[in-house]
Amino acid sequence: MKKQILSLVILIVVLSSCATSKKTAKSIVVPDSPDGIIFTKVLNYKQFACILFPYEGKGFSKQESGSFNDTGDMVPTAKFYGAHINIFGDLSTSNFVKVDGNKSDVNVILEGLKQSLFLKSLLRKDNVVEQYTNVEVGGIVCKRVLLSSHFTKGNYSTVYYTLGYIVPHNETAAYFQIEKTKTNPASFEEHLKLVDEALKYMIATVEFKD
Repeated sequence: MKKQILSLVILIVVLSSCATSKKTAKSIVVPDSPDGIIFTKVLNYKQFACILFPYEGKGFSKQESGSFNDTGDMVPTAKFYGAHINIFGDLSTSNFVKVDGNKSDVNVILEGLKQSLFLKSLLRKDNVVEQYTNVEVGGIVCKRVLLSSHFTKGNYSTVYYTLGYIVPHNETAAYFQIEKTKTNPASFEEHLKLVDEALKYMIATVEFKD
């Protein structure tokens, strides 16, 4: 009888191991980092156990000022051609975004963002194009936010834009965004592609503390 119980226990352990292996095999595969962009790992920063910042390559750089991690070390702000890459781990604690309703619902959060300083100034511009789409990044369905506005006067022409991702996590959501910036129309699509790749890679590789 004892041998039968022992055999049953061993069988359960083996099956559990197989189930775990299957889960591991189905886990999200982290994509390769975008070509030419160099990321730096930062530990224990805000709500993140680990996050990668694009500090070098293809127009990305760092500003030697920003916030601090849990051990008091300075974490430089990532920039793209001078525009800051803003990262918020928990929008429910942000003083800049008022969320009325489910704080993990990307659509509810989007409405709060539209009234915040992150998007409001661009939404006021003439001929603004608004694009809000659901995009799966690292196994998470995020809300991609893209606002752009073309301005032309005489021979001068520019595009103002911002790109961000609302990333649901537990009872709230994080927000990854390049602040409102501008570029010439000829460079817009190229710049947008680089920022999009960098933000998606950050989201796909980020590790939350809980």
